[in-house]
Amino acid sequence: LGLTGASLSAIGATSPLFHDLDEVMSSDTARTKQPWWVKEVDKPTVEIDFKLTERYDQISRLIYYNQPKYVDPAEIADLTKQGQDNFKKHMAAGDPGQDIKGLALCEGGVFGWSSSHGDFPEYFLGDPFAKTPEEWGISKWQGTPEENSRVITAAAKLFGACITGFAQIQNEDFKKYFFIRGRDFEGPVIDDPSDARLGKSRPGNMLVSSGGGFSLVPAQYSFGTSASPIRELVFEDVDKPYSTDSKKVIPNSFKSVIVMAVPQDPYLTRLGPSAVPGDGRITGFAATGQSYGFLSIVQRRFQKFMKTLGYSCLGGGTGGLAPVTSWGVWSGLGEMNRMNPMLIPEWGTMIRSTIIFVSDIPIVPTKPIDAGMFRFCHTCRKCAEACPYQAISLENEPTWETHNAANCSGAKKFFLKAENCMKHRLVMGKDWLGCDNCMSSCPFGEGSTSFIHAFVKSTLATTPVFDSFFYNMSKSFGYGHFADPEEWWHGDHAVGGPINTVGTRWHDSWT
Repeated sequence: LGLTGASLSAIGATSPLFHDLDEVMSSDTARTKQPWWVKEVDKPTVEIDFKLTERYDQISRLIYYNQPKYVDPAEIADLTKQGQDNFKKHMAAGDPGQDIKGLALCEGGVFGWSSSHGDFPEYFLGDPFAKTPEEWGISKWQGTPEENSRVITAAAKLFGACITGFAQIQNEDFKKYFFIRGRDFEGPVIDDPSDARLGKSRPGNMLVSSGGGFSLVPAQYSFGTSASPIRELVFEDVDKPYSTDSKKVIPNSFKSVIVMAVPQDPYLTRLGPSAVPGDGRITGFAATGQSYGFLSIVQRRFQKFMKTLGYSCLGGGTGGLAPVTSWGVWSGLGEMNRMNPMLIPEWGTMIRSTIIFVSDIPIVPTKPIDAGMFRFCHTCRKCAEACPYQAISLENEPTWETHNAANCSGAKKFFLKAENCMKHRLVMGKDWLGCDNCMSSCPFGEGSTSFIHAFVKSTLATTPVFDSFFYNMSKSFGYGHFADPEEWWHGDHAVGGPINTVGTRWHDSWT
């Protein structure tokens, strides 16, 4: 087929030229966190139109909080009842992957996911228990933007992020990539660790997780109820960030955006999907829960690290500050894809969301990338074909036209019918259970150390003429769910799941 010649000739055309190791180490272009075939570009591979981009109010538009806007209330009630019945039936029967072992694995793995389970609050302004350099009696860290970026990347990797990127709020258009209101699972708006209110929620209308999704209820003052106050996110001409009971304020002088992703266990993920609507295995969701838990823990660790260095680090967890995929794409972590979450070259779909931080620390922005992935998505429809709910577009080309108000505008992409995805969550009996068919079927989610997959990825990045060939070939690889969820209990897995293989070249292939 001439694939080797095509791929190897492309290596010479796209790889940076270094004469010795010292040049590699001293070069700012030597990005060890991504493969050689990932090209840096000046703008994302997805088309952007800032005139069509608008700030998104998550509270009034996101499907989780607004199911009756997109799904008939009678159908919601019916699906919720089905879900409750299905959950009890599977548990009583001890069905593989839907038994009490799977439930226990989920509940243990999800620890730290404060947005749903109230394990600990997420702080917009940073960890109130961390000390500043002044409190330590020392001077703050002051490095060059390049040094700051390297220090942050190293720390984030230790804390659990599989990849880190940097972007900037370049102008007013980039402020459109922040929510008007987002998830807000913070505890009290105070910085004094001795304050008696610490650990208590604020008064006002709050968002809580319920059996059928999320709903607005009167405030409860006990911490751990997953109650969420709703505050507006605003930019002001102030020197320091602050928050009140009604708003969270980002200084206009804060330009640095730090972006991280957390890996998700691919093998465990593939124990969950089912091709049958309304079916699935709860065991597989333990991978999702564990990754969300890691994400929350990474945030707390990193905010404490930044405060100790002497810098502000504004956070909000997953969905707290912004549509994170936008910042992931702009910072070069990955590319847009057909199913809408971000694709990372080495990890593919097997990441669980992304977190961003806004800071006053000077950094060097990392450019967007072109690894041929979004281009490949135009040809590949495996995720859409695997979706039992027809939630993912099967169109040949992306579009500017959104499906409904749940979508974010401003990018030419394949828009999701999120209400169809939500129907699965309802009928599964747990509002946080997704089916993961799309993630599991994606060819880019396969093992990064497998030669065939590395070869295919590099060829796709440099020789797009083979896109259709590899799409058809991928159908023979059997991507998707594994038949027997009981196999996982007998496996010899890495300590901590994928978190202990992050960024290495020594982990085994996932296939």
